[in-house]
Amino acid sequence: MSNGMYVNGHECEDVIAYRSWFLAEYENLEWQMRRYDRDGKIDKLLDLQEGERVIQEVTHNESTFYANNR
Repeated sequence: MSNGMYVNGHECEDVIAYRSWFLAEYENLEWQMRRYDRDGKIDKLLDLQEGERVIQEVTHNESTFYANNR
């Protein structure tokens, strides 16, 4: 990345291992995440017990990434 160009490394062994771990962890936590419909209203009500917390997923799209790149 010396010239500032992105190099596609999605098939590297460490990336594959991390992606597998991440997806398994995400699946384990998904029951605590809210789901929203297209209008931004809560689509899935959670049945949490005392001491359990809602996990709020925060995402961005590539245009946000590129707007703040460099």
